[in-house]
Amino acid sequence: KGSGIAVGNGFLNGPRWTKSKSSILIPHDLEITMFHRELEKGLHDKGHFIGEWEQWRGAVRQEVQTKEGIESLIPDGKFVINDFDPSYLEIVKSYESEYNDGESNIEYKIFLYNEYWKQSGEPFRVYFIMPTKLRVASFLTKIEDRFPYRRFHFTDEESYKTNILGKIWWTPRDFRDCTYSL
Repeated sequence: KGSGIAVGNGFLNGPRWTKSKSSILIPHDLEITMFHRELEKGLHDKGHFIGEWEQWRGAVRQEVQTKEGIESLIPDGKFVINDFDPSYLEIVKSYESEYNDGESNIEYKIFLYNEYWKQSGEPFRVYFIMPTKLRVASFLTKIEDRFPYRRFHFTDEESYKTNILGKIWWTPRDFRDCTYSL
């Protein structure tokens, strides 16, 4: 029903929905909505706008060639502020689980983004939201040597809800010394 209303108001090209959703995913999806809402409000207050927002899995999926073959990279969201380069959103609610040879599922996703960047040449940033500052600091300490880049930005839930446009974002490259704003 909501999809039909969105189509009628010009927000979607065609109706789309999921047949069912696991209750485990509801807090995750709610966090995506909260981020979108806070970003929209923060930008509006500063005279900026979200030029594009997409979180439909089929629309944000990218195919990435790895040594193992083609892998799907599926962000939680993709957005463009004003008319700048695209940004991707990743909500991290669960603890990192081992994916492969001691590498966590989140590290593997960062690896896929890095491979996508190499193959596409598309400039972008990825914004990761983790539950706490302690988790952010611990994770950045873990990956700083492997992914010393400024295209990956991390913050915690409380910080973005308090001041999404503030200097609350850390990167693996220089998180010990610098913070960044959107």
